[in-house]
Amino acid sequence: MDVMAGIAAASQALKMAREIREVSKDFENADLKSKIVALVETLSDAKLALIDAKEELQNAKSEAEELRTKLAFKTDRTVRRNGMYYEIYDDGQPSYLPFCPRCTETGKFITIVQEQNAHQAKCPNCSTQFATRAIRFKDNQSASNPSRPAD
Repeated sequence: MDVMAGIAAASQALKMAREIREVSKDFENADLKSKIVALVETLSDAKLALIDAKEELQNAKSEAEELRTKLAFKTDRTVRRNGMYYEIYDDGQPSYLPFCPRCTETGKFITIVQEQNAHQAKCPNCSTQFATRAIRFKDNQSASNPSRPAD
């Protein structure tokens, strides 16, 4: 039984229990009434638990889709060189500056930006500083023919 079917079943059972409670008003059996009240409370708790489970399932599905999207981007749209990832543009050429390695570890693909000083670059997200000459993608290398050292 899936979550939606469980919620529907719990709702239907709750409705039936309420109907039984209404019928039992004609009777003076206190034990029956207390058991019906307990049943209604239990079914209400079950319904709430199923609603929570549905929300958690939806959140897990959304997170899985986000991870699939990030993995596809990392696989199809990046090249790794010297421990850093560079975005590959539609023309097959890599970006001049890489993604911030610190942010990439947390699943964020934030491109480092060059500062006014041509020898310095910085991540706009975490503010990590880099020496531009150490991280730029060399002009004589291309993403389609990388002569990469082993990472």
